[in-house]
Amino acid sequence: MPGSAGVRITTMPQASTNGSGPVAVFDFYPAPEPGDEDQIVEEQGIQVFLEPDVVPLLDDKLLDAELEGDEVRFTVEPSNGDGAS
Repeated sequence: MPGSAGVRITTMPQASTNGSGPVAVFDFYPAPEPGDEDQIVEEQGIQVFLEPDVVPLLDDKLLDAELEGDEVRFTVEPSNGDGAS
């Protein structure tokens, strides 16, 4: 298991404001280590810890991070299926 901190992604169901049913809301926060059941994804030295409930929701998605000043902005986008954006 990698030995450094990372970003942990969790989810909680939220009621939809447009009446289409529950939607997933992702929470991104720095974590000193993964949770016991987290899946660890590492790319370019950055670790992302995925809570077990998040894994199926992001399985076919592309996670991108962009630095804007002192903030990091994350986006989750559909993947084109071949691992590239």
